[in-house]
Amino acid sequence: MRKVVVFDFDGTLTHADTFIPFIRFALGRKRFCWSILRSCIWLMGYLLHLYPNGKAKQRLFATCFMGWSQTAFESACKQFAQTNKHVLRKEAYEVIQYYQRENATTIYIVSASSEAWIKPLLADFPFITYITTRIEVKNNTITGNFVSPNCYGAEKVRRFLAIEPDRQSYQLYVYGDSKGDKEILAIADKTFYRTLQYE
Repeated sequence: MRKVVVFDFDGTLTHADTFIPFIRFALGRKRFCWSILRSCIWLMGYLLHLYPNGKAKQRLFATCFMGWSQTAFESACKQFAQTNKHVLRKEAYEVIQYYQRENATTIYIVSASSEAWIKPLLADFPFITYITTRIEVKNNTITGNFVSPNCYGAEKVRRFLAIEPDRQSYQLYVYGDSKGDKEILAIADKTFYRTLQYE
């Protein structure tokens, strides 16, 4: 039977979340601090459970990147990857390479972060398929909006099953580390929670 392996990214393949570190890298210290100050009301609302995770994230993203050219944004993503390979766990390479060697195995990254900065970090693995929060671009310009819901919780399951709907045709292995992975871990045949062991 075909094997499908799903990895969460932030905190699972990496030592910590990459969203804020990427913003800090792309903007520089002063602009980053100013953007956080401008977004503090939404971030505080999120921390107090008064404002949804996805909306707070989109507001912060818009504050930081609305109006950027797609070219400049993608360049920042690549530069971030080149100078921040250390965010990846050593075991991440081992476990992905293990499944890469197996026949009839499909590998997905299913993440609330954007493919824009995840993919360059995993450039050594061009065969991976990405299911992530998608950023809206119009006329080569970042609008600040997302064109998909934040890929978190139940949205991970919905997006994944839209691509792999026939659950009886494959064995599903899922790696995750947080409550945002709870729903997709629940549909797996084998789960790996906060571990990068493989079998």
